[in-house]
Amino acid sequence: MQTVEKKADFLITLVGTSAMPNLIGIVTRINQCGKVFLIHTCETKDISDSLENFIEQKNKADIAGNLHVKSESVKLGNYDNPQEVYRELLPKFKSICREIKNSGIDKPVIELNYTGGTKVISSLSCKIFDNVFENFDGSLYFTYLDGEKSEIHIFKSSLNRESIVDYSSKNGTIPITVGDVAAVHMKSVLNYKDSSDTFRQSKFSKDMYDFIVNNLDKRKEIISYLEGLFNGLTVIKKATQITDFLNAFSDKNKLLYGYDNSNDFLEAFYTKSIKKVSEKLRGKWFEEVIHQILIELKRENVIDDFANNLSSTKSINTNFESDFIAMKDYKLYYFSVSTVDTEEMTRLKLYEAKQRVKIISDAESAAAAVTFVEDKNEILKGYKNIWQENPKNVLITTWNELPKLKEIIRNWIMKKGAVDENEY
Repeated sequence: MQTVEKKADFLITLVGTSAMPNLIGIVTRINQCGKVFLIHTCETKDISDSLENFIEQKNKADIAGNLHVKSESVKLGNYDNPQEVYRELLPKFKSICREIKNSGIDKPVIELNYTGGTKVISSLSCKIFDNVFENFDGSLYFTYLDGEKSEIHIFKSSLNRESIVDYSSKNGTIPITVGDVAAVHMKSVLNYKDSSDTFRQSKFSKDMYDFIVNNLDKRKEIISYLEGLFNGLTVIKKATQITDFLNAFSDKNKLLYGYDNSNDFLEAFYTKSIKKVSEKLRGKWFEEVIHQILIELKRENVIDDFANNLSSTKSINTNFESDFIAMKDYKLYYFSVSTVDTEEMTRLKLYEAKQRVKIISDAESAAAAVTFVEDKNEILKGYKNIWQENPKNVLITTWNELPKLKEIIRNWIMKKGAVDENEY
């Protein structure tokens, strides 16, 4: 892979129905004082507006004051009739050319990212760009993003391939977070909790995970124990009933050791709210395990950023909610975390994960179901095809893999969503 040091002074990008390719093209290929022209139709206007807003907000947030990226929206009325599209595009490209000539920049780098847009707009834009800028005194590039391979294909104006570049967040001009990606694609600011250092994993979460890791042979007993605790605490209405229930329950269930009495048990949750204790027993304690793993992976630079409890605001029609979304080099990894233990429920969790992550990232995404299922082979068969021995961008972890959970997640992300079934 070659590294292209030159970034665009002027970037013309064709806005598609998925914002992620446009977003990656902008943050990786524009220079700090460049200008982005967003060519869009009525169907992609919302995404174009969101990209403009993203650029504006990032300029304002740059404390160092080095970021001065400008943007301009360029609307097309037609997108499928070649003659009409050509008539609209030609004067718009000529106008952009005049602006660049009048910019005073010596030998500017001008780039057309043709990843988005319809086939008609894409093909005609390449032709018109090559003709309008044919004798221009500067560097002309065509770029195309391959989301599945995390590569940018860069061509000279003659359309001879110059290089294929692995895009990396460390080489990006504009820093982005998971929240930025979601907000741009979903056309709204989302409610989400950032991966802040204020998170504190409860003692119960640590104890329960350690107990499972050391007692994998007691799968049914442990699941029954957790269900019994949750069901029992859920029906309790008075605080005075809690101690009696826990004492009676612990006499029959000696699975989890380390708690001398009911008070010690409740203190392990770091909350006095029975409602919150019940929520943690329902599965929140396991989410805390994954949260801690993702914090550690971020500190180790395995991931760039992650968010938990990502959900849409009321202004968004799409019903969207997630457990965790991690990002590495602009690719998103969605985690559906649950203590469900059946193949049917795990299959449903994976389906939900894949559908939800498509809402904000489409091709540049992967989905994982982290559950207590005993076997995943039948579930994975539905994601294999004749071209792949193992499914790409899909991860299912099982009960027996819990001791190596961090290692499995780390390798999955480092391999960009690939996993070898025989590795663990």
